[in-house]
Amino acid sequence: MITFDKTITLENMTLNEKRKKGWAVLLINIISWGILFCIPLFFKKLDRHPLTFFGYLGYCTVIFSFIAVFYINYLYLIKRFIFKGKIVKFICLNILLVISAILVVHVILGAIPRPEDAENIHKAKRAAETPELVSIIMFMLRNAATYMLVVGLSVGIKMTESWYRSQDERKELEKSKYEAELQNLKAQLNPHFLFNTLNNIYSLIAFDTDKAQNAVHNLSSLLRYVLYESCTPLVPLKNDAEFIKDYISLMAIRVTDKTMINVEVNISNPGTQIAPLMFITLVENAFKHGISASEQSEILIKISEKGGKVNCETENRYFPKNSSDRSGSGIGLSNLKKRLRLLYPNRYTLESYISQDGKRYISKLEIKLT
Repeated sequence: MITFDKTITLENMTLNEKRKKGWAVLLINIISWGILFCIPLFFKKLDRHPLTFFGYLGYCTVIFSFIAVFYINYLYLIKRFIFKGKIVKFICLNILLVISAILVVHVILGAIPRPEDAENIHKAKRAAETPELVSIIMFMLRNAATYMLVVGLSVGIKMTESWYRSQDERKELEKSKYEAELQNLKAQLNPHFLFNTLNNIYSLIAFDTDKAQNAVHNLSSLLRYVLYESCTPLVPLKNDAEFIKDYISLMAIRVTDKTMINVEVNISNPGTQIAPLMFITLVENAFKHGISASEQSEILIKISEKGGKVNCETENRYFPKNSSDRSGSGIGLSNLKKRLRLLYPNRYTLESYISQDGKRYISKLEIKLT
């Protein structure tokens, strides 16, 4: 039910965003065309003559023809022909569309009565000296360029819109892919952690059942965190640090007096959010490779946060396992690297190395949260 509710919420958010974007596009279109309709009202003159009702009506006729050419292309022709690679048909249809628009506008303008002045009479006389066919051709050629600009504008806007849409779809696909990978990594991480901890308890049962019972109780607390809190994208850093402390307490039960464990936690902002279970792999490895039953061992674990950066550093005595020891498959460190690449791309550094004297193994992880 929780997943279902979240899914519905996300879908509603997406629909609301689409509606808002649709209304925004509609508003931009209305404002843009509205500005064109209002231009003559601001300048009070049209074609160097005082603005009249019939003059403005002729101007609006031309603008309506632009709107028709624009939206016929924007809503139908571009999608139907350009997006399907039918460029020649698109060009031919637009030539017919522009010629039709010019002829219709020419007829409408001719039917609109306009007051004649001296200049108009002069133009009429000059037009009479020009053959009618040539006059019509010149009119069409003069206006065709403007209509082709309108067609080009519609193509440019539609192609840009299509590019942004494809970019958004690509990002959504990448996001879905990352989320699927993260879920898969978590599904691997939880059983991996449980497997290692149960092995520790199994070893403890052999020589101290009371401690084993306490360990099971501690394990239940740890699993509660792993199975519930770790399912959220982010958790408070202090909670993850407490989880590490509990894990270390559980691990400390099985070590001998020859092992010294030091833990330092310094968090300046307890409310800092971080992806869960980012440090457990380094801590596990410190216990896995830093403890010896016969030699003095030391494990140092530091977790700190300051200035938008979180650091986890582990240092332990280096006791390399022999080739016959198969207790570690390396899946934990591999998963950690994958999660870091997905969750904090280009915002983390992870390094592990052996000290110059060959006695200590050091791992350092730094995550930039902002």
